[in-house]
Amino acid sequence: VASLLVAALPPRAARLCSLPEPPPDVALARAVVEAMVALLTSGAHTVVWSQVSVDQKPFVAWFVQRYAKLRALAIGDGVNDVGMIRASHVSVGIRGSESLLAAHAASFRADEWKQLRPLLLQHAVRTMVLLSTTMKWIYYKHAMTACMLEAWMVHNRYSIWRDPTDPIYMFAFNGAIYLLAIAYAVEDTIGEASAFRRKALFSTSSLLRWWFSGALHGFLTTFALVLAFDQQTPTQAGVRMLCIQSVVLTARLAFITNKWLQMEAVVEPHSASEGEAAADAACAAVAASGGGELKYDRLVCWTLRALHTKVGHCVPCVVFILWSTTWIGIDTLPVALVSAAVAFICLVSDVLVFPRYGPLRYACELLLDPSRLRATRVASLRKTQKQYTKQS
Repeated sequence: VASLLVAALPPRAARLCSLPEPPPDVALARAVVEAMVALLTSGAHTVVWSQVSVDQKPFVAWFVQRYAKLRALAIGDGVNDVGMIRASHVSVGIRGSESLLAAHAASFRADEWKQLRPLLLQHAVRTMVLLSTTMKWIYYKHAMTACMLEAWMVHNRYSIWRDPTDPIYMFAFNGAIYLLAIAYAVEDTIGEASAFRRKALFSTSSLLRWWFSGALHGFLTTFALVLAFDQQTPTQAGVRMLCIQSVVLTARLAFITNKWLQMEAVVEPHSASEGEAAADAACAAVAASGGGELKYDRLVCWTLRALHTKVGHCVPCVVFILWSTTWIGIDTLPVALVSAAVAFICLVSDVLVFPRYGPLRYACELLLDPSRLRATRVASLRKTQKQYTKQS
């Protein structure tokens, strides 16, 4: 616009209004900004910036966060990377021979560059997938609780507005259930990590599927409670609600678990694939080099591993049912039988609502494409041959 205005003026006025040439630093910064704007509008996937000065590195990180609306990960090993590390959302500092300032300024620290590949491509993807599933399980729990209490008030024709669950029992219930959720998020594994890198983990359909299944199971819990137990006080109804809900939530966690740990692997490190073993080794190296957030006590580790076994997964739920029913003075066996029946019905509905878990999805794919059976057998044979060759 300025150049057009200058061109429209008379020659003498144009000479008076002509702007001086910008300094080299300003021209370079303007070129960088124009190149980054072109980059953001081009839809490129990977871009390499070379010969970037110390002052431009934090600007690039800020520009990508501000205008591209992306999360920035900075990795550096020198003094010239400290500004970029501090300007990014999360960062990894390499302990280089030049200086330790980058390692001290970063969120996580590593000793070598080769630790980053398994850390970012294996462990980070696994953590992201498991945490997203845990968050959706929490949405499911809250939807189930809300609809369960709403159905209880509808049954009483809104004559009782008080929550029948006692705070003491609710505290014990949350402690037992969330302990299982933490064990799942920490100790469970996933399949091939590359299959999840471009997958929307919080899609609208996925959240709605978890929320509506929780609402359906909440109404089913109250219906089974009213149908099985006629005469009961609000406190007794609240305890039975929590017992049934604990069994249903435990069954849902068992339903979405990908791999259980064996009892002999509780104390020893559990067996994993080559990529997962490298990722665990990288995380251990990062924790040993100063990553305090990745380091936890050995006893906590053993506890979480024990809870991620088939037997240990049921222990918190069983202990809560025995303690709550004994403390309030009601029979434990009827509550346990009703809870198991409701959990079984909920699992059947889960198989229909979540066909990607379990063998149902595989069976549907075989019906639609029988050639997948031969491809699966060939892939299994190749995997077995590869393992045999590696062992040899």
